[in-house]
This record gives sequence, structure tokens and C-alpha cells, in this order.
Amino acid sequence: MSEALVIDASVAVKWYLPEIHADAAARCLDEKYSLLIPDLFLAEFSNVLWKKCRIGEISDTDAQIIFATLEKVPLENFRHKELMLPAYELATGLDRTVYDCTYLALAVLQGCRLLTADRRFFDVVSASPYAGNVHWVEDDL
Repeated sequence: MSEALVIDASVAVKWYLPEIHADAAARCLDEKYSLLIPDLFLAEFSNVLWKKCRIGEISDTDAQIIFATLEKVPLENFRHKELMLPAYELATGLDRTVYDCTYLALAVLQGCRLLTADRRFFDVVSASPYAGNVHWVEDDL
């Protein structure tokens, strides 16, 4: 049986772009992990590519190829509707955005870890009662 991991957009974008932590982010693409995402992931991932195109870091063709490649990654998508209230409650308690806490809410509800490359978010959550539900991208899985 595979281990479930919630993946945020900060990790997934590193699968396709030469950024810091890219090698570490790619480790979760192993079949021993089941990758979970909230619906929000798709909008955030798309927005990152849009920004990269807008500032000239990648071309529109590159973005289209990345989208096509992402579709082949087995991601289990969870509806935001079920995560809305838990994400709001986490955001209120942690003083972090609902966007970030949507990923954490999914990890808490699924009893697994959120893999993130967002250092500020990781630091806040790792100092909270939800420390067991967050995992820094560079740490051993």
C-alpha cells in the first residue's frame, strides 16, 4: 500500500522547472506515494505557470507542455467544498491564508502529511499542533 502525501503547488512546479529543491520535490513522484491535492491546486499551479510566462521565464509552449505532462501524474483530487470550513478554521488559528490551509486541511482530514516548499508556511505549521501533518520538501520522506 502506498503512503498518501498532500502535494502543494510549490512542490509540483519544481517537477518541471529548474528551481531550488527541484530534486527533492521529484522524490515524491515514486509510485510508493499516493499524491493528494485539493481542487485549489489546479488554479495555483496554473497561476504559477502564467506568472512564469508573463515575466519571460518560460514560453507559452513550455507551459502547454507542462500542463500536458501534469495530466499524466496520478493525482487524487479532493473537492474544495469539503475542505472549506476546516481550511478556514486552520487559517484563523494559524494566522495563515485559507489557500495554504486548504492543503493542510486535506492532510489533517486524510491523516497524512503535506509536502511543501513554502518555508514560511512550513515554519508556522511545524510550531503548531499540526506539526505532524507538514513535511519540508528537503527532509527525508
